[in-house]
Amino acid sequence: MREVTSLSDRVARGLSWVAAVLCANYIGWGCYQVRWQVPVLAQLYAGLGGELPIYTRLVIALSNRIFPVGLLLILLVVGKELLVRDVIIRLEITFIVFLAVAWLFDFSVTAMLGPAFRLLGR
Repeated sequence: MREVTSLSDRVARGLSWVAAVLCANYIGWGCYQVRWQVPVLAQLYAGLGGELPIYTRLVIALSNRIFPVGLLLILLVVGKELLVRDVIIRLEITFIVFLAVAWLFDFSVTAMLGPAFRLLGR
């Protein structure tokens, strides 16, 4: 019975590390997308003129500062693997960070594409 517990513990720790690495990669990819694609859309909107919604202006203003935030989140996701002993808590933290980052990236996409959809609707 001891070997089964040991094996399941190793599998759980491995799963936790895999989830952390996937989450860290998603954070890095999302930060890259926001950093390099938001300015392109901002230039397009500036050429069209008119006032942008507050959410769109917020995303444009924060797009230059996304890499330090992303780096901190990656350090949190990977660092907690070294500091937190309970595998379930590690997976929960990874899941919560993933959900928060997924919401942030979805918010960014919605805020940036919203004005384009409104223009196309006219």
